[in-house]
Parts: sequence; structure tokens; C-alpha cells
Amino acid sequence: MKKIFAIFAAIAVSASGAFAANRLSSSVASMEGPEGYSFNKALSDRLGMEVYAPADASGAISFGAQEAAGDVTPSAIATVLANALMKDGVHSTMTAADGAPVHMVASADGLTVLAIAGDKKASRYAVVIFRDKAAAQASALLKSLKMK
Repeated sequence: MKKIFAIFAAIAVSASGAFAANRLSSSVASMEGPEGYSFNKALSDRLGMEVYAPADASGAISFGAQEAAGDVTPSAIATVLANALMKDGVHSTMTAADGAPVHMVASADGLTVLAIAGDKKASRYAVVIFRDKAAAQASALLKSLKMK
């Protein structure tokens, strides 16, 4: 019996390591991030956003905020971005872990995904930009998004 317990304990410990989370946290939202991504102060200062990147700079995830203005909704912002800033961008929607609606715009080349998250009644929306390798994981990562 002790042998079986030891095997289950070993499996539990190894499984918890395999699913260890890398929680990215910003002033507007938090979400799970790819392994190896950490806060990059130099990029954050230069871009005016909270930026997380791996040491090899193969991708980046940036967090920012957009203040709500009148009747401009997150969906409208995403639509404008899809049509104007990202030629041939694809606009899609999903719901984050906390129930917040998320509007994503993926560039045609797949290297950039921009997400606007928040309820249309909110005073500000979270803006999350995924670049390069992070863009391929954007949809899965945004499912864990929690607004602050």
C-alpha cells in the first residue's frame, strides 16, 4: 500500500510541475503566459505598456489600457483595428475566465494578435498585444484573462 501511495505522490508532484502556471499580471488584467515569459522593464518603459517577453526575444505580450469614451465599445475598437490598422485582419470574439468579453484581431500573417477586453459598460478596457511566437497562443491564453 505504501508503494502505491508513493507512486501516486510522485505522479502528483510531476504533474503539478508539468502544469505550472506562469501568471502575467498588469495593472489592468492578468492571465496565464507561456513558460519563460517575464516582465521586461526596458521594453515596458520604451513602449509605455507592461511587456512580458522570453529571454530570446522570440515573442512578446504587452498589456495596456484604453479609457472608455462615449459610445465607443470594445467591439467597435476591434472592428476599426481589423479594417484599418491590420489590413485583412480577422476579428473574432470569445469570453475570458471572468466572463469579460474579448474581441481579438489577428493579422493576416499571424504574427500579431490584438485583443480588447472588457464589458461595454466599463470605464476602461484592457488592451493585450501578442507578437511573434506569442500570437499563435493568444486565443488559448486569453481564456484565462481576468480583469482588474
